[in-house]
Amino acid sequence: MKVSLKILGVGGGSAKVLNNQCSTAWVLMVNDSPVLLFDLGLGVTYQYKNYFSGLPAQLYISHNHTDHAGELPVLLAIQKANKVNTNLISHTIVMDKLVRHRLDELRSTGNSLGEFCNYIHLTDGQRHALDNNLFLEPIGAKHAETCYGAIIYYGEQPIIGWSADSGFSEELYDKILQASVCLVDARTSGNPDHASFQEFNNYLKSKETHRNIIMVGYGEDFTPSPYYQKGFPGQEILIDL
Repeated sequence: MKVSLKILGVGGGSAKVLNNQCSTAWVLMVNDSPVLLFDLGLGVTYQYKNYFSGLPAQLYISHNHTDHAGELPVLLAIQKANKVNTNLISHTIVMDKLVRHRLDELRSTGNSLGEFCNYIHLTDGQRHALDNNLFLEPIGAKHAETCYGAIIYYGEQPIIGWSADSGFSEELYDKILQASVCLVDARTSGNPDHASFQEFNNYLKSKETHRNIIMVGYGEDFTPSPYYQKGFPGQEILIDL
């Protein structure tokens, strides 16, 4: 079995609005077929269609900011019209916000929100079974908006760690760096919601890690480092099992 991931975008909050960059998102693939899309911010659906046929039928949303969930109501409406059974996966706190706020516009269709997708609520420490012995566990990030990254397991082996949007957090990094491949959010200038490259570099200096660490969420400004590589749209990364 071949497991890989494809990066769709690496843009930050204003990337699509100001620079026409796809928001940060990525796809988990098995044998070159998409299994799960992570985040659905501005520009993501169009970018997804550049690489895959159809639209994503399984989604994981990290948090309710526009650059991570902005296209969700439109996609769900399209999938319902096409009679596609869609799974929406989120931590239960994030899901509550999505249902109350992000998806509120779908009520104007006259349909109940329960008709648009299957809502899969996860809690801290809970692992959700995907396909082919793959499991997903939400991992809490440090962010003003409740936000959860994730770890993907193959059986009991952590294979992909993702920070989602997060300020500097050793606790978060210690968890996701258990995986063989990690996607990490960082910016040139850090703040409570987004770690800086320098903060992450200092953290990695104290660790003896040979993980494949890919930086996302940086938008147009990237700081090179011997500890991580630059993620880019269209990049595909093979996962060792």
